[in-house]
Amino acid sequence: MTEKRSFGVYEAFDVLGEGGQGTVYLGRGPDGGQVAIKVLLGQVARDEDARRRFPA
Repeated sequence: MTEKRSFGVYEAFDVLGEGGQGTVYLGRGPDGGQVAIKVLLGQVARDEDARRRFPA
């Protein structure tokens, strides 16, 4: 990944992995700590049961 991406207060810096549900990024939280950010694919994000497994 060559550019930073923002997801709310989180910034993503690198792709950790991609799979059937979406992409996981290495990121940084507002306190500067490292976080993993999972971004669900559109069809998964529309599935209410899938969204429940990943609370915000």
